[in-house]
Amino acid sequence: MNLGELASLLPADPALWPEADPSRAFPYDFRATLGTKLAGLFSAADRARPRAAWRLGVSTRAYEPGDAFKDLSLQHLARLGEYHTRIDNAPGRSTAVIVLHLYSNMVYKSAGTVANKGQQALALAGLLSVLHLGALHGVRILKCFEADLPAFLAARASELQRARWLWVATDALFRSDRSDGGAALLSEFLSARPNLTSSLLVVRDARELPRQSVWGQADSNVTAGGQEPPPSAQLNPYPPSGAFTPERFSGETYESALASQLEGIRDTALRQGFGWLATSPSRSVEQVAKSLCLLC
Repeated sequence: MNLGELASLLPADPALWPEADPSRAFPYDFRATLGTKLAGLFSAADRARPRAAWRLGVSTRAYEPGDAFKDLSLQHLARLGEYHTRIDNAPGRSTAVIVLHLYSNMVYKSAGTVANKGQQALALAGLLSVLHLGALHGVRILKCFEADLPAFLAARASELQRARWLWVATDALFRSDRSDGGAALLSEFLSARPNLTSSLLVVRDARELPRQSVWGQADSNVTAGGQEPPPSAQLNPYPPSGAFTPERFSGETYESALASQLEGIRDTALRQGFGWLATSPSRSVEQVAKSLCLLC
């Protein structure tokens, strides 16, 4: 099963997205099988485990700028005169926050594709919910229906800071006034929060991925319905009057601009220490799920 087929189980109508519950959309046998296959990989990749042998209760770490005052350990301050931050590492209390960017561009899907980008984002949230709940983590899903995703994240910075994992799913094409489509703003937000294990999930239609991947090899996931993408001059999926699509992401520059944007996200993620993953509907669910496990 590929991601597009799984995403087709979720509603395609944007009017239903506010009430959609990705964690309950998948059949029980699928969730059980996924959890059985990937539970070991997810637990092994959990970066909290090696430095959290005290997962049965509360421990501390050195204070870092931005930590809430209420989380300071008064015992350490009184006895040692040092600032330490209390961390709750108990199973079931560590929380993953999944932010879904379900604005107007996410309704797009190319001919031959079974699910739009919004459905794919919801499917990713469902996969993440299955994996985190299987590891006894709390899961919270936030949905942003406005184009300005960085403002949405900034308004909830204090809530996000209390989580251990942050996942942001978007197509990263929401700013028409920036040559990178807004990806740099997201990278800046994620890299400014070292206490979070953050990952950017770039949700793309099959024809929104470049024919040559960012690693310089042919990408087998870019075709839709077994057909080659049309000439680059026809690749723009949005009308010329679209409010959120930069001009460079259309016409003859469409393909090269998308490739350049993914390269920029990759390079920034390597420098700043957050995870990233570009998905398309033709990628297998097992492959996507394994990639998500490794990003945790």
